[in-house]
Amino acid sequence: MSQLSLRLRVFLIFAALAAGLLTTIAAGILTARMMLLDGGLPALTDALAMMALIAGFGALGLSALVWYLFDTTVARPI
Repeated sequence: MSQLSLRLRVFLIFAALAAGLLTTIAAGILTARMMLLDGGLPALTDALAMMALIAGFGALGLSALVWYLFDTTVARPI
């Protein structure tokens, strides 16, 4: 990883963040879809709440991970 330029490392960190966010949103949508198939229309509120929780906590965790990687890759060497 140290052989890559700083700009490329920063780009890769944020590209991984974007991919991770899309993955967490997809996981939330799939979970909501499975809950709707099991419980029908009355489970819509629960399914949407579960989707929001998965996407929100996933985004929070990925943001913390990117902050850590950005700190160790960019801020400390500078």
